Amino acid sequence: MSPRPNRALAGLRALDLSGTVATGYCGKLLADHGAEVIDVEPAGRGFPTRWLAPFVPGAPAQERSALHAWLSANKQSVEVDIRSAEGRASVLRLGRGADLVLEAETPGTLAGLGLGLPDFATVSPDIVMTSVTWFGQSGPYRDYAGSDNVVQALVGLVRGIGQPDDAPCAPSGYHAQIIAGLTAYIGAMGQVVARETGNAAGPAHLDASILEANLCFTDVGAVAGHSRRVTEARRMGVNRFPPTYPLGIFACRDGWLGVTALTPAQWHAFCRLLGLEHIADEPRYQTSVGRLRDADRMEPLIVERVADRSARELFERGQEMRIPLAFVPTMEQLFDVDQFVERGAFAPIEHPDQGTYLAPVTPFRLLGTPAAAGGTAPRLGASTRKLLEGDGDPTGAGPPGRRHGGVPSAPGVRERLLAGVRVVDLSMGWAGPLAARHLADMGAEVIKVESCARFDWWRGWEATREWIDGGGAEKSVAFNTVNRNKRGITLDLAKPRGNALLKRLVAESDVVVENYSAGVLPKLGLSYEVLREVNPQLVMISMPAFGTNGPWRGYRAYGSTVEQASGIPHLSGRPEWKPTMVHVAYGDATGGLNGAAALVTALRHRQRTGEGQYLDLSQAECLFPLGVHGILAQSATGSPPERLGNRSATHAPHGVFPCAGDDEWIVIQVLDEEQWSRLQSLVDDGLGSFGDIEDRLRRVGALEEALSAWTRSHEPRALMTLLQERGIPAGHVRSSLELVTDPHLAARAFWPMLERDYVGVQPQPSPPYRRASAPLGIERPAPTLGQHNYEVLTTLLGLGDAEIAALEREGIIGTQPVLE
Repeated sequence: MSPRPNRALAGLRALDLSGTVATGYCGKLLADHGAEVIDVEPAGRGFPTRWLAPFVPGAPAQERSALHAWLSANKQSVEVDIRSAEGRASVLRLGRGADLVLEAETPGTLAGLGLGLPDFATVSPDIVMTSVTWFGQSGPYRDYAGSDNVVQALVGLVRGIGQPDDAPCAPSGYHAQIIAGLTAYIGAMGQVVARETGNAAGPAHLDASILEANLCFTDVGAVAGHSRRVTEARRMGVNRFPPTYPLGIFACRDGWLGVTALTPAQWHAFCRLLGLEHIADEPRYQTSVGRLRDADRMEPLIVERVADRSARELFERGQEMRIPLAFVPTMEQLFDVDQFVERGAFAPIEHPDQGTYLAPVTPFRLLGTPAAAGGTAPRLGASTRKLLEGDGDPTGAGPPGRRHGGVPSAPGVRERLLAGVRVVDLSMGWAGPLAARHLADMGAEVIKVESCARFDWWRGWEATREWIDGGGAEKSVAFNTVNRNKRGITLDLAKPRGNALLKRLVAESDVVVENYSAGVLPKLGLSYEVLREVNPQLVMISMPAFGTNGPWRGYRAYGSTVEQASGIPHLSGRPEWKPTMVHVAYGDATGGLNGAAALVTALRHRQRTGEGQYLDLSQAECLFPLGVHGILAQSATGSPPERLGNRSATHAPHGVFPCAGDDEWIVIQVLDEEQWSRLQSLVDDGLGSFGDIEDRLRRVGALEEALSAWTRSHEPRALMTLLQERGIPAGHVRSSLELVTDPHLAARAFWPMLERDYVGVQPQPSPPYRRASAPLGIERPAPTLGQHNYEVLTTLLGLGDAEIAALEREGIIGTQPVLE
């Protein structure tokens, strides 16, 4: 297989030495966009992902995993024993001229085998080794055993899911690793672009911690807790969580309806839709928090009003009324949803032993250099002879268009990997600003554009005069967290002068980021086609909830809405529960990460060719990789996986167990018989009556009771340490409010302090990828509204003082919110 030159990453070569879900997904993004990716697999058994469900019946043991086939499509596979001298030589031979090495071994393992960064640098001087491990290359947790649920417990995602009087419930699948693979891709491509532009040179070791990658979902809560702007919220019930109500999934006569009513207008429209006008105007229901406090009274009313109505009809009618509603498809229904069919969200995966079935495609679309849709997965070792025995042996020649000669970066100094890139950030909320923040953190100049009347709604969605006068627009922890390292201006784009100034700004920039509903910018005369006229090399990304085409293209949604529409709530929770959400606006941060990945991919192509292009991202489709275990089970085997709550179909014990203290819990997951033996020894006689895995799965209820009797006498942090010292995956189910004081994150300097007007000194989360032991630096706090109007408009656009004053008089620019 040769890389296709019309793809954005043509000419790049990467090796995956570990084959976890995280490295596999990072490599998948590389391969789908045209890079040559070689899976270096252990002889005989292959990568760990070959042994992960779902399994296609009838295929040989090491070829039956549909998950592995999806991850390995468009890659090559070689069998190598990297622990032998011959194997080491073969790996370095494959690495000749390579750009990236992906690995997930225990820190220090590869260096001990003679396959560390210095060894690869002898055959490829600018190589980037990307380590995607559970807890990173340093810190007290460095050598801890991890799992997706252990990480989710430690970042604060698990604690809020479930019933108030029962154990929290972890999501199913491989969410944490998919997010980490995506995040590692962003960091790795930043390094690649820097080497090709001359902003960096020499070998680099990128440390991408799965734990830190998943803090994107809870870091705002951590900062808010540290700043005492929030207190810990107890579990409120399935699909009930801040900041609003109604929010959740409700049973209708023909399926499930997803609801999110956040703003006053949405609340009143929702009441009209269901005939609940008699409660719409109650004073306590005029704020989202007020409605959430009274959810127990409101929920029976909603359940009654939707039970005998059609979910699809309510969804369509609600969207006509601008209410963020969603039809929540099952795995079986997902492939027939008209929006996803029209956009080609699923494409065939082929495997010589499995046949063909549908699977999610890359969720961001580069219209000029589209990624591969679907593909063929190789058998174990299919390319061993070709690549290692002479037929098509790698030559070591550098890929076309590569530049060298940049300045190596010293540890501890902020790397400006994307120096020289200017970004116009028109986005609001969480997803778009997070995408732009990743570019800013890597050194791009990002200019955030708001208006005084239509400011970023993450500053506040219930603005009042009192709120404005009290500086409320500058105190939002959420806004301040996702907009650091940016400058900010205001422009009223609805006015001709403001519109014209934005076009001038775009002409001097490289990237535009926007996440309006589809059609908003074209109505303002600011479509990609228009902006390309003023800047032919422009890279522009649109990030609406459902993409820029299809019958849902203009529909209103939040992160919770796209999670509902993706169908993944059908994969988590207990069997008797309604489809279960993750209890944060899951789609927002996931969409933001995919937006950043799309941008660094397009910037790499632009650097090589000078070509800009339009990027189309559907936030709903960004969630499909997180539910891929269920999507593939439906597609490849004909039925979705059973919902088991915290249990596993193949491992036991595997769950969330009570600890000493009020609402204290710990995730414990025994994944092999060696871990089981160590746990038995630790618990003494409490687990002695339980035998092999078949016996434990058969008597799982009794096993959980016996283990719970032991865990109840232990403090969760101490118990986590006790279990991890014996190599047993365990994680304290903690609140996000505890994250800033976590000893591991403190040792890794993850929370630098930053001072900002109106709020004082607050912690900021570091970028989730770093060189060596030093996180990327954070230079500036989020801008106050219009803070950099004068600086940007005078120095960049050449306006004079009189022109600035006229713009202020006309209300085109300003520094205070305006109520309309």
